[in-house]
Amino acid sequence: MNHARQVEVLKEIFRHIDANTTPMADAPYWNPVGRYASEEHLQRELATLFGGAMPLLAGFSPDLPAPGSWLTHDLPGAPIVLVRDHDRKVRAFLNICRHRGSRLLGFEMDDQGQLLHARGTTPKVMTCPYHAWVYDHKGSLLRHANDMGGFRQIEADMACGKFNLVELPCVETDGMLLVRPKGDAPIDVPRDTYGMHTRMGEFGFKDYHFHREVFREFNANWKLLMDTFMEGYHIASLHHSTLAPRFRCYPVIVESFGPHTLFPLTRKSVDAQRHLPESQWSVLQHASTVFVVAPNAVLNIPMDGHVELWDFTPLSAGRTRVRLRFYVPQPITTEDQQVLWDKSWKVTTDVIFGEDFVQQQNIQANLASGRIPGIVFGANEPALIHFHRALGRLTGVSDAPLP
Repeated sequence: MNHARQVEVLKEIFRHIDANTTPMADAPYWNPVGRYASEEHLQRELATLFGGAMPLLAGFSPDLPAPGSWLTHDLPGAPIVLVRDHDRKVRAFLNICRHRGSRLLGFEMDDQGQLLHARGTTPKVMTCPYHAWVYDHKGSLLRHANDMGGFRQIEADMACGKFNLVELPCVETDGMLLVRPKGDAPIDVPRDTYGMHTRMGEFGFKDYHFHREVFREFNANWKLLMDTFMEGYHIASLHHSTLAPRFRCYPVIVESFGPHTLFPLTRKSVDAQRHLPESQWSVLQHASTVFVVAPNAVLNIPMDGHVELWDFTPLSAGRTRVRLRFYVPQPITTEDQQVLWDKSWKVTTDVIFGEDFVQQQNIQANLASGRIPGIVFGANEPALIHFHRALGRLTGVSDAPLP
């Protein structure tokens, strides 16, 4: 976030602190329980939000640091692999071999059937593990050896590209990797990000370094897990012994870009800056800065300067696969740096997995019971209301009237 915008945000924060207020939505918002518990509603979301109408944030430039680097990014109905080719261009393909449909990269599984690898390097070519069909980094089928002439009758089709990997629209911009999971419409970055790319570009994500990642599954709707990032209202109670001693619940200053939002969740230390010259003011040093990138990603940038990318893949109405990636500003070269980022990783996972997501699993069980018709967001939760209202527009579902 550029300094002029930080000063603007801080002035608004100070005004609200002095008045003991926070920015408000126009009214509370009613969310019927089916938005979280209905498989029929999930199918609507899969067809619209994940169906190719909008590009999705698949990662950042440091996920593909060199030619031959690859990254898997699985979405409902679209196993995707991103590859940096030898011209340093990022390409996205369906992670499906054109012979028998095997997963091409990232195919190894553990005893529980969980995929073991989501990234790696193939310096020259990509080879299917099943029958060793070979593709280059542009997705072209190079050879299908040892087939005893079994494909002779379709050799012409193979030669003209009909059995190349299925390529998806993909753009690398401002350090972001954007992929359209279905269809072939090119990605228009200003239009498709609603201008958010300019704000994200201010953070220099392309210059970060991938540190570590983890996959976890939770018995909660994907939106319910995302909801936890979109308001500070719960900090004082749910995080009373972890975050609350350092963080403010209010005010939350929300900037919107179409369905996306940006806002800082500030520390209590933010107020002390008003006595400094404006040239020394900083939001980033006194807040966790949050981007909600619709439909299914959250970007968190805490005060220590690391970057967290959370993405949420619905497995059913009540179950979600969560992927957390950590990026750090410089390569780790000392033991002290390793200790710092390991501690930061532990704090993040302890709080979010152990407090927030445990709570959301509890809520999902209650919503799935059918004993209440819906839940309500207060006007003091404007980012939450904006997100769900935007998803409603994108899925063709109208706002529900307040009861």
